[in-house]
Amino acid sequence: MRKVANFRTVGNIKNTEGRTLKEGKLYRSAHLHQLKRKSFNDFEKLGIKEIIDLRNSKK
Repeated sequence: MRKVANFRTVGNIKNTEGRTLKEGKLYRSAHLHQLKRKSFNDFEKLGIKEIIDLRNSKK
C-alpha cells in the first residue's frame, strides 16, 4: 500500500492474558480517503474485511 500514509501491520503484541496478536491480522493507516476505488482490491488480498475509523471529532 504505497499510496496510504503509515500503512502497516500491527502484530506480535501480547494482551493481559499472555496471548499474542499474529502479524497480518490487524493493520493501521492514515488517509484511506485518498485511495481510488480499485486500490481497495489490495485490502481483499490481505484478508481485510472491515475498516474502522478511530478518529475523534477533533480530526
